[in-house]
Amino acid sequence: MVCAAELASEGLVLGGLCGADGAKDLEGVWARGCGRCHWRQKEQRAEQGGKSCLYTSGLVHKHPNLDEECMDQKLLLLINREWTAAWLDWVMAGASSLNLWMGFLAVAALWVAVRGGVRARLYLVALVMVVALNDGVVSRTLKHAVGRLRPGQSADGVRMVELEGGGKPWKAFSKPVRVRYSRAQWGAEGRSFPSSHTVNLFSVAVVSGVFWGGRGWWALVPAGLVGYSRIYTGAHWPSDVLASVFLGVGASFIWVAAVFRVWEWGTARWAPGWAERFSGTNA
Repeated sequence: MVCAAELASEGLVLGGLCGADGAKDLEGVWARGCGRCHWRQKEQRAEQGGKSCLYTSGLVHKHPNLDEECMDQKLLLLINREWTAAWLDWVMAGASSLNLWMGFLAVAALWVAVRGGVRARLYLVALVMVVALNDGVVSRTLKHAVGRLRPGQSADGVRMVELEGGGKPWKAFSKPVRVRYSRAQWGAEGRSFPSSHTVNLFSVAVVSGVFWGGRGWWALVPAGLVGYSRIYTGAHWPSDVLASVFLGVGASFIWVAAVFRVWEWGTARWAPGWAERFSGTNA
């Protein structure tokens, strides 16, 4: 018997499962085609102390147990396999590729540094500090400590959506989006939690909101888009992204409070005029 999970890696099973009952249909196909895998995984799961979500580093199998009642898995199937369209592939792949926007962000930062006022420059300094701490300390530490596998490492048939040309604008806008289907990777190093993209973008949103008030909080829109794109493109589990939102927001408020405390202490000691100028403001 040909295992449905094997076919899924080529898109032959999953590609036809559209509609509201796609996830249930997939469970049925898998259960009929991979009964032996299903039984073996049940035994392994029992040995590890009971029921657990499949997609953790402790339960990694080549043929996923798709009748596991795991909300993470079901949401991934909906977002990654059913709620898709050709134009969404391009939008989500573009949103998920920060390399595509690095040039624009660098020019914007340079403009703020050269032409912006005191508040704009303070905003830029705080932004760089908060993102660097969240990305280099918080996200990196948790990625190595948790070691959770990405969807494409955990299971066959996850839809991986990427821009052609490595995120280079002059190539990405002229080439079609590349879509491939994952195959489970035995012994891979997991770096799925947290989502650094999500943490970093929500860090930007928090710093922008604190410095610029209502206008700054609009940065939550692109942050949410990038977070959703990480699920759509198969890079992260939905729970990775959701937890990363809270992680990015919470850690950013802590770092911003620390930056302001240092600012108040430094200006009160060495530049009292600045301390009076910015007291009682959003910054």
